[in-house]
Amino acid sequence: MTKAASFSLGLLVLCGTSVTGLAQAGPSTDAAIKQAVQREADRITLRQKLADAEAAETRKDLPAAAKLYEQAYALVQGIGNNIDAEKAATIAGYTRVQLELARSAEKLGEFHEAKTHLALVLKVDPLNAQGLSLMKQNEQTLESLRGREPDTATLEKVVEVKEEKIAAGTHVQNA
Repeated sequence: MTKAASFSLGLLVLCGTSVTGLAQAGPSTDAAIKQAVQREADRITLRQKLADAEAAETRKDLPAAAKLYEQAYALVQGIGNNIDAEKAATIAGYTRVQLELARSAEKLGEFHEAKTHLALVLKVDPLNAQGLSLMKQNEQTLESLRGREPDTATLEKVVEVKEEKIAAGTHVQNA
């Protein structure tokens, strides 16, 4: 019994000194530990965001997938090194979704929106061949439409005019 108690007491003293030794490591070590823990938490979050983005892409919910890939890309930028597979998956997924959104916008005749999606692709992957090709085609289309379509300021006023028309109709009905 005494032997077990002295052994337990010895272990307690030994563990206590190692814990106090770690506690006295200093603020720079604490900051490094916190940063390492934060990076690991960000890696876990990144993997979850990638899984969610892939699921949204499978469901053909491209806007949600694009948002999740964008959040994943922000995590990739924050984490930095040693995540090459996750970084490649993030960039591939993000560009794939944005290219699909750009193609959809072009089919609907929304060439300015397509340009926005293509700019996001080229921001993440400046050498993306499909992105460069589609951007060139989109720019040519926009140039050919120049002078035949209203500018963005006029399009923004359309919304205001519609709201004023609705408000005026409401006032007429109230009278």
